[in-house]
Amino acid sequence: MQKSFLLAVWFIVFIKILFIICEIVYLFEARRKINNETVNYWKLKFEWLFNILMTLILIHIFYPRKNDLQKLTTEVKNLIFAYAILSLFSLLWTNIL
Repeated sequence: MQKSFLLAVWFIVFIKILFIICEIVYLFEARRKINNETVNYWKLKFEWLFNILMTLILIHIFYPRKNDLQKLTTEVKNLIFAYAILSLFSLLWTNIL
């Protein structure tokens, strides 16, 4: 695996961890009825950045003219799974229901 690709994967994992931390802090503050716009702002930014980076890595992995799927390591498979779950929860369910 290329070193730059592995660094990109670890950067995406780091962004996902930051998003999870912001989500936990936001949930704890919501339970205590504290309205912290800064945490919500960064939570949304990390989610957006994670979605963009995952989309770019999916484009890189599944590029049609390149038949090199050896880059699908456990970390990448877990990131694709997390991206799919996050995408499902990010849908606007109120419009559907």
